[in-house]
Amino acid sequence: PFTDVSEDRWSYESIYEAAATGTMLGVTQTEFEPRSTMTRAMAVTVLYRMDGAPEVSGKADYTDVRQNAFYTQALIWGTENGIVNGYQNGTYRPDESVSRQQFATMIQRYLNYKGITPEGENSIAFTDADSIADYAKEGVALCVKAGIITGYKDGSFKPTAKITREEAAAMLVRLLKLA
Repeated sequence: PFTDVSEDRWSYESIYEAAATGTMLGVTQTEFEPRSTMTRAMAVTVLYRMDGAPEVSGKADYTDVRQNAFYTQALIWGTENGIVNGYQNGTYRPDESVSRQQFATMIQRYLNYKGITPEGENSIAFTDADSIADYAKEGVALCVKAGIITGYKDGSFKPTAKITREEAAAMLVRLLKLA
């Protein structure tokens, strides 16, 4: 059990289910850090684990990535399969926090990679839908259609907000039911 996740926390079940499947681990053996933000390294790693952590070959061709980092194999997999990409200057920025719209885009690419097409209509009915970046609209719509994203109680999505580890765990558990 994580000492920083109480049973009355809204994300309790998602955190424990994500941890039980091995998809998303704590930052230590006893701490999950639910309110901390997901980094780009963490995001690609959880999707890689969801895919069974397949063997990869090659190297991560980014100038800011160590070849023996905890996320290197995941990054090679994610890049080769079109789930993540780097920046034009040749960096990946593994320690940069991921926004909610960026994570939705990664999930969309993962669903495409797996050949999963959720049924239903693509629509974004959030009160702040106009602030979702053009590159992310399709990903957000697909995640809404699949039931992966539900938004906030006030009807907003907050696309540029940094996604927390507990929000990511909730999304991943919903994704697990599809993948």
